[in-house]
Amino acid sequence: LAGVVNLQTKRGGPVPKAKLEVAGGSFGHQRYRGSVGGPVGAFDYYLGFTQYLEEGFRDDSDADVRRLFAKVGRRIGADTDITVSYLFVDDRLEQAGSIREDLLAQDRTQNVTPGDFVAHTLHAGTLNVRQQLPAGFSVALNAFVRDLDQESLVVGLASRSDRFTDILTGGGTLQVTHEATVADHRNIFVAGVEVTQSTFASTGSSQFIPFPPSLTNQETDERVLGVYFQESVDLIPEVLILSGGGRYDRDRIDFTDRLDSTNNRIRTFQRFNPRAGVTWTAARRRSSARS
Repeated sequence: LAGVVNLQTKRGGPVPKAKLEVAGGSFGHQRYRGSVGGPVGAFDYYLGFTQYLEEGFRDDSDADVRRLFAKVGRRIGADTDITVSYLFVDDRLEQAGSIREDLLAQDRTQNVTPGDFVAHTLHAGTLNVRQQLPAGFSVALNAFVRDLDQESLVVGLASRSDRFTDILTGGGTLQVTHEATVADHRNIFVAGVEVTQSTFASTGSSQFIPFPPSLTNQETDERVLGVYFQESVDLIPEVLILSGGGRYDRDRIDFTDRLDSTNNRIRTFQRFNPRAGVTWTAARRRSSARS
């Protein structure tokens, strides 16, 4: 309730469009970008692809980032808007390790501990539905699922550390909005519920040679529930706005250590936060807010 972040991804327009871009630079930098979008019958579509390649300044510092985004939408009159999107990202970033000053003076590009890298693979799907209802009501639904896999490796002169992480998250938000104007006094009421469930699985090992490696194998399940509401009233139209509301959050965290069950824990946190505020606009370009 303290603020709103509204991210809108690209979608196809009423006219078919296509775009292709190629760029290059120093240290083997290459960039390829293309997109196509437009209408198909009653639907609109957008498809975009981007790839970044770079060799880096130092040895073993290559980078490869690929991204694919697809979106299909359907507008039914002025009251209904439905979109479904899919995002795929795959990257591998190599990183040269630290180096002694005397070796740096000999060759600033060398890497004495090759092998460091971090790689990610992301699959994400999103559904958005907006429906205008009679009597000033509207409903918005957002549902999503994300699967992020990460692998990392750090190599030293006498050490090695690798980690594998899998994060699976799904959830959604359902919001109802009502707008009304009575005697030039505008009133906006918003209420919604959010649900998110995530699973974090992590395995890895760290070793200082010649000692045996230290292993980790953990999983965290998290369930989050949020309920919120807010009312805003124009006490003096376009001059003084009074708002009030609240939000309740409940977070349940279940931690499991597969190598040592004595570390297993379940924790639950919950809290209600009320809010009240006033906004005063003295002039078109000057306003003051307190909450």
